[in-house]
Amino acid sequence: MNPPIRLHNTLSRTEELLRTERPDRVTMYVCGPTVYNYAHIGNAWPANLLVLLVRGYQLCISPMFGPRCRFHPTCSQYAIDALRTHGSHRPGGHHCAMA
Repeated sequence: MNPPIRLHNTLSRTEELLRTERPDRVTMYVCGPTVYNYAHIGNAWPANLLVLLVRGYQLCISPMFGPRCRFHPTCSQYAIDALRTHGSHRPGGHHCAMA
């Protein structure tokens, strides 16, 4: 079982456990590019945030377990490439899921 995720609540200035509807899945709703106006830097933040999280995994967590991946590129590098190419939105909706 994975350790619980704790987040800092900037409003109450306390640490809180991340609670989700499904214990096995973390999801995030994000606004995406709009068809009503030009795309801007604000549309890119969800993908950049997810890339930052994957890079954090690559730099901080993955080295603790040693080289175990049998794929090239690694799954985490593939995720970064996919996020940079396609963004964080699934086709047909403005929903991003990290499983």
